[in-house]
Amino acid sequence: MSDRETYRHTQIGRWQVGAAVLALIIALVAAFAIDFGVLGLVITISVLPILFSFMTLTVMVHDAHVVLRFGYGIVRKRIALADVSACTEVRTTFLDGVGIRMVNRGWLYNVTTGGAVELTLIGGKRVLIGTDEPARLLGAIEAARAALASPARSAAGETAAGPGVKWLVAVFAPILLVTAGAMIYQARSMEVDVAAPAITIRSGFYSASVPLEELREVIVADSLPRLTRRTNGFALGNARRGHFVVDSLGPAMLFVTLKSPPYIVLKTVNRTVIVSFRDSTKARIIVDNLSRLSGN
Repeated sequence: MSDRETYRHTQIGRWQVGAAVLALIIALVAAFAIDFGVLGLVITISVLPILFSFMTLTVMVHDAHVVLRFGYGIVRKRIALADVSACTEVRTTFLDGVGIRMVNRGWLYNVTTGGAVELTLIGGKRVLIGTDEPARLLGAIEAARAALASPARSAAGETAAGPGVKWLVAVFAPILLVTAGAMIYQARSMEVDVAAPAITIRSGFYSASVPLEELREVIVADSLPRLTRRTNGFALGNARRGHFVVDSLGPAMLFVTLKSPPYIVLKTVNRTVIVSFRDSTKARIIVDNLSRLSGN
C-alpha cells in the first residue's frame, strides 16, 4: 500500500531560537572575555545541539501514519493512523510547557503552547501534537483516517517511534561521559613529591616542577588572596588547578582546594606556585620535608 505524504507543516519555537543564540553568545563572551575556560566552552557548546534539536516541530501526515519530527530529525515519533480511535482540536497553556513531556491529558509534543491536536489511541492513551494550524492538521488526519480502506490494527494503543532518541543518546552520551570523566580526573587528589633536586606537583592535566635551588621563599598562609582572573586554569567546586592571577602575588600556578588552609606558597625568582590539601596534615608534611631538605 502506498504511503503518500498528504500534509506537512513546520512550527518554529521562537524562544528556543533565542535561548540557543543567547547561550552561544554567553559561551563565547565568557570564554574569551572573562576566562570561562576551554572546558567550560566545550560544555556550553555541547548543549547547543540539544537546543537546536527542539527549535522546530515538523508534523507530516501520510496515508497510514503521522510523523512528528523535532529539529533536524534526530528526535522523531511515528504514530499509526490505524491506532487512532479519535482526534480533536485542543489548546495547551504555559503550564503544560514545551518539548516532550507527560501532561494530565497524555504525552505532549510541541515547541510552543497554544493550538494542538489530541489523538486518542486504541486502549485510551492520548497524544497531543502542538501546532499553530490545528484546524488544517485535524482535517488532514481525519481525511487520511477516512481514506484507510481496511485499517490494520496493531497492538492496542501502541505507536511506533523512530530511532531518534537512540541516536540522540548515542551522539551526546559519549560527549557527556568524556566531559564528566575529564572533570573528575582534573579534580582528583594531587601527587606531590618533595625530593632533591625539585618539588614536583601533579594534578590531572596540570603539573609543576620547582627546582629546590631556585626556591627563594616558602610561605605558609592561613588564607588565600583573592583570585582575580583565570588565564589557563580549571575550576570545579573548591578545586582550582592551573594558571590564575592572584591579588598581591600576581600570576601564579594553583594546586589548591579553597577553604582548606594552610596554603603553601612557593616562590622563585620568576614564578609562584600555591598548594593546599583537603587534609591539612599533608601540607604540614610538605613543609617539614622542605625544611629538612633546605637545612632549616
